[in-house]
Amino acid sequence: MSIIVIVVGSVFSYYRFFRGRTFYSRAELKIVVTVIPTDPGTNMHAVVLEVKNIGTLSIWNPVPVMRAQLYGPNGVENRVYDSWAEARSPKGEHGTLAVIDSGETASFWTELDVSDAVWAVFYTAFIHSDRGEIWKQVSVVKNNKVEEPAKK
Repeated sequence: MSIIVIVVGSVFSYYRFFRGRTFYSRAELKIVVTVIPTDPGTNMHAVVLEVKNIGTLSIWNPVPVMRAQLYGPNGVENRVYDSWAEARSPKGEHGTLAVIDSGETASFWTELDVSDAVWAVFYTAFIHSDRGEIWKQVSVVKNNKVEEPAKK
């Protein structure tokens, strides 16, 4: 009986000691924003969010959410985006992304229209897992006014 208690105690001690080192969910986020002039007075911001699982456990049911804070002459405007497209192959992939395994990277994208009167946009991206974990990353983008080239 004492052998069983020692073995069970050892397993629990190992799990407790190495929890956070061996069995850990971690993600690294990267935000890439491309500013594209569209209509006069408007720029499109194409936002790509890359999520790399750098932990040892899978990230189940990742849900991306982004907050954009637009700074301009009229103050700060806050927007929240929770509608993203997933980078998928047109062949054979159906449904939504269910898991990001250890070492894998998943990409999501969205776009928004921004008045060229806005000076800068601060993006804060979040990834929520079904276990309640949240990872975040912040990026700032200058909302460039595109100058027309001089005509000759």
